[in-house]
Amino acid sequence: MENHREENPRVIRTRKSIQNALKKLVLNGKPEDINVKKITEIAGIHRKTFYLHYTCIEALYEDIIHKIVSDYGKEVEKLNIPYDYYDLTKVMFEFYTEDPFREKMITDSRYQDFATKIMLINLMNNRNDYNPFEKYTKDEQELINIFLASASTDMFRQWVSSNKKVPMETVINLTGKLLEDGVSSMRN
Repeated sequence: MENHREENPRVIRTRKSIQNALKKLVLNGKPEDINVKKITEIAGIHRKTFYLHYTCIEALYEDIIHKIVSDYGKEVEKLNIPYDYYDLTKVMFEFYTEDPFREKMITDSRYQDFATKIMLINLMNNRNDYNPFEKYTKDEQELINIFLASASTDMFRQWVSSNKKVPMETVINLTGKLLEDGVSSMRN
């Protein structure tokens, strides 16, 4: 879409309406039931209007993923470099729990592909800002980073799936300590 249309308040409003409709469907339904017809009904727009803004549902998801990654990046940018994994874990847990849609996208196994994409983009952005593992080869860094991303995401998912029985601050401290201790000898 052309830049001058991106700034048009009507375009912004329509896209927000479409995105909110998708979020409502994600929160209240099953992925296999999400389609353009349902999105347009909830958004109160015609199918043609949807296709003026998005080529397909996947493009809509991509737009939302981009927004999640951008918003998360803004939160991480507030951390002092070098940051530790306590601080990064706190940002992650608070960011994903403050919005039920984001939480569901990360924790619901039916959205695994989207969650993986979000986490990998976040990880790459984090490493572009601060890479404590520069002394390792790219392949070694990839393994270290996948360990960190998987461990923190799995801890978050387990905490959510157990109905958040452990207080958030406690699980942040546990996760931060496990990650921090796990990589402390490997930093530059």
